[in-house]
Amino acid sequence: MELIPFPMSRFLFTLCCLFTVLGAEAQSTVTQQLTDSIPVFMQRDRIPGLSIAYLEAGRPVWVRHYGVASQKTGAPITDSTRFEAASLTKVVTAYTAMLLICNGQLDLDKPLAEYLGNNYDVDDPRFAGVTARRVLSHTAGFPNWRSSSKLTMLFSPGEKFQYSGEGFVLLSKVMEKITRQSFPQLLQDSVFTPLGMRNSNIIFDTIYRQLHVPRHNWLGKPRVPPIIPM
Repeated sequence: MELIPFPMSRFLFTLCCLFTVLGAEAQSTVTQQLTDSIPVFMQRDRIPGLSIAYLEAGRPVWVRHYGVASQKTGAPITDSTRFEAASLTKVVTAYTAMLLICNGQLDLDKPLAEYLGNNYDVDDPRFAGVTARRVLSHTAGFPNWRSSSKLTMLFSPGEKFQYSGEGFVLLSKVMEKITRQSFPQLLQDSVFTPLGMRNSNIIFDTIYRQLHVPRHNWLGKPRVPPIIPM
C-alpha cells in the first residue's frame, strides 16, 4: 500500500473522528457539519480536491464534490472525475477471489503453484505453501514489491504478517488461469458491471486520461500522471 502523506493522513483521521462523533445525530446535522468542516480541513491540509459521500444503511444520502482535479489546470471535481484507486484495487481483487471460491473454482488452501503449473518467478521451496488464504491475509511471505526480476520470499507462508502487493499480482495471474479471462475483463464481468460501477476500470486508457485526477504531493502540487498498476 502506498503511504498517505502526513497532511492527508491527518485529514482522514479528522474525518473519522468527525463521523464517530456525529454517528448518533440526525442526518441533517451530520451533513451540515460536514459541509462546514470539509473546506476547513482541505485548506489546512492542502487538499486540492475530493469527492465525498455520507451513507446511511448502506445508501448514499449526501454526495458532494470539492475543489479542483489539478492545481495546474483548475478543472473542477465533478461526479465524472476519475480518482486513482491504487491499493483499493486489492479489495476488488479479494472480492473477485471470494466469488470464485464461492463458485468452487478457487480453493482457499490449495497451493497457487498447482493452478499455475509452475513456480511463477519464485526460486524457493517455501513457495509450495503459498495459497489464496495466505495472499489474502498478507501472510504469504512476500515483500510488498520485488527488487529484481526474481520474487524473493522473506519467511515461510503463515509465519507472520507482511503487507504485499506482489501476492495480489500473483493471485490475479491464478484467477486469469482459472477463468481463462484477462484480469481487467474478469473484474469488469464479476464486479464493475454487476455492481453498476460504470465509471470504474482497471485499465488506464485515453478515455480516462482527460477525467483523471493526477497525483499531488503533500504541498498540494500536481505530480507527473502515473501509469496506474494494481
